[in-house]
Amino acid sequence: MKNQKVLIGLLTAVLFIGILVVPAVFEDNAKKIAYAVVFAAMIILATIILIRGKKKTNN
Repeated sequence: MKNQKVLIGLLTAVLFIGILVVPAVFEDNAKKIAYAVVFAAMIILATIILIRGKKKTNN
């Protein structure tokens, strides 16, 4: 259980770093696409974490 929390923390940290780095790397039109993809990935991960957290607490 603790290992999963650590992995989730690392994944969120990597995504936050990605949001900061991606716009700096892609300064053309691709920037908007990359930004949207990273943002969507973060939202999806956040929802998955919330759903799993709710399932664990219910059990």
